[in-house]
This record gives sequence, C-alpha cells and structure tokens, in this order.
Amino acid sequence: MISCQKAAELASHSLDRSLSLREKAALRAHLKICRQCRSYHEQLQTLHEAAGRFTEFLDANGDHLPALSPIARQKVLAALKSESSEA
Repeated sequence: MISCQKAAELASHSLDRSLSLREKAALRAHLKICRQCRSYHEQLQTLHEAAGRFTEFLDANGDHLPALSPIARQKVLAALKSESSEA
C-alpha cells in the first residue's frame, strides 16, 4: 500500500504522463480506501480539465490576448519537467 504523499504525487503525475501499470494499480487501490486522496484526485482532474479549456486570456483593458504558442507551451513544459526532476 502506498502513502497518501505517494498517492498525491502519482495523481499529479497522471495528468502529465501515463502511469505505469504498477503505478496505476497502486493509485487505484489507495483511492478506493482513502476518501481524502480520492477527493484530491478528483479536484486535480477538475482543475486540469478547466485549465485546458482556457484558450485566451484578457489583458488589463479586458482585451483578448492569444494563448501560448505551441513552441512557448513546449518550453514551459520542459522547464517544469526539469524543475520537478531536480526536486
């Protein structure tokens, strides 16, 4: 059985990458018995889905700004992955 901390890590990682079969099974088993982690996982999924719907942002004047370009998005993701691997 995995700890709540490990379950939270796997729940977060599951949004960014495919979990291994072992990781999926461990997370699934933990979520079946831990209501707090199940709630946390559901909240993460909801936030991830909501964030994915934003394609435009507003500036200070309320004018629409374009979302990140695909290249900028890749750079941000690469920086985040690099940062998380250093931690």
